[in-house]
Amino acid sequence: MTFLSARDDFAVRTLGALQGCWERLVYTAKLRDSRGHYSHWGFDRTHGEGKAQSAILQIHRDLFKRLLRERIQDIAGQCERDIKTSIEGGIQNLVPAGVSRASELHFTAVLFALGQLHNAKYPAA
Repeated sequence: MTFLSARDDFAVRTLGALQGCWERLVYTAKLRDSRGHYSHWGFDRTHGEGKAQSAILQIHRDLFKRLLRERIQDIAGQCERDIKTSIEGGIQNLVPAGVSRASELHFTAVLFALGQLHNAKYPAA
């Protein structure tokens, strides 16, 4: 049996089942509560709460940065119909702790562009 670090375990076993950076970012963000604490029962139990928190935060930041480097068209293809649903909880949930204000603003612009693309493709009836 190969033992993985907490970070690799989360990336391979948990996020490996998800498609694309957008879906992985949304999933990871949903694990975080209003205090910024990530909760994944099995992962906490396997690796301990401290290592689990650190690993998930690190991956959340990596996914966030990776998404900001992707082309809008590629992101739009990943979140085709769920852009509105994904951001209903507010963008703060999707933004990990410790990123720069510039990155937050960039992300806001990306979400705005995605919303505009969605509205153009699926106009309200």
